[in-house]
Amino acid sequence: MSLGLLDPGEDALGAPGALEGVGPVRRGVARAIDLVVLQVGLGGGAAAACLLALLLADLLGPGTAAAVERLVNAASASWRGSLADAVLGLVGVTLVHTLAEGIHGSTIGKRICGITVVSEDGSPAGLVAGLKRSLGFLLDQFVFGLVGVHRILNSPLQQRLGDEWAGTRVVRLRELPAASRRSTLRFLAVAGAAVLVSGAIGFLGTLGQIRHHARLLARDAVEIVAVSRKPGQDSARGRERTVAVQVRYTLRSAPQGTLQVFVLREIEPAPQGGRHHVARGSGSVALAAEVRLPPGPPDEPDDVIFVGLFPDLNQEQPSAIHAFDLRLVECGPRGETDPGRSLCAGRGASTGAPN
Repeated sequence: MSLGLLDPGEDALGAPGALEGVGPVRRGVARAIDLVVLQVGLGGGAAAACLLALLLADLLGPGTAAAVERLVNAASASWRGSLADAVLGLVGVTLVHTLAEGIHGSTIGKRICGITVVSEDGSPAGLVAGLKRSLGFLLDQFVFGLVGVHRILNSPLQQRLGDEWAGTRVVRLRELPAASRRSTLRFLAVAGAAVLVSGAIGFLGTLGQIRHHARLLARDAVEIVAVSRKPGQDSARGRERTVAVQVRYTLRSAPQGTLQVFVLREIEPAPQGGRHHVARGSGSVALAAEVRLPPGPPDEPDDVIFVGLFPDLNQEQPSAIHAFDLRLVECGPRGETDPGRSLCAGRGASTGAPN
């Protein structure tokens, strides 16, 4: 049969002690298949967590949507995972293999490759043995798995360190005596449970990361505390001005970030050159931007200058912004032109993490 099961009338071959072990190549292929299945389960659970967080963003609190976007962008931009991702993967591998090998003997990968885990005497292995050999894999995988491969090639029963500790071995399923073989129904139940477990780990882990990042993003803040300008040249298109802003910031959601000055004209924001890299913590910096003002006082409500705080140097979405009406840049205390004075400090509009 394609899955390596004996037909009902087929005789078992040999005694348990005469079973031939399985080498590292077939076992490695089975492990690779299991990793793919695990990633599918973790990814499905993570996607479900992101979708649920977006649907319940108002209930979960400010910064939730921004936290989801950051996680999605980080996952799509790089293959490098975080420490939390590594821990999730390790927990998933351990649980899936413990359950599958302890309850049935075969993971999905092992079943496809026609191999199974049994005790050294050929009897079914239990959950304790499955847990021991799964934990032992942490040692066997050192040096890209060469520790386990070396042990398998030099062991009479082709056991890696985890097998020796657990008292188990890996054999071909078709050579296993009928009395030591577990049912296909049990395998299907275990395979389904393995996918659900990996999905649950991905879901809970991702939801926890979203809540953690959302709390950090909610603590980010930026405020324009003073605005001043220098006179420039008048032209038919308008007046060139250099606007300087004094900015106070707090960055908690990332080790480093960027402060960027924008001018909002005709709804579309345009960066104006004022940029400053900052580290985690609080501080105050001065930024400058070249602004072209139309003839006469600006009167459009969307003519504003704003500063965005971007966690991480390449992050596209700010965690906090503070806006300032450009009309206020042109007025002194009584509506008079006052080129050298800091104007209207603290009268801008501030927002936290965008949702």
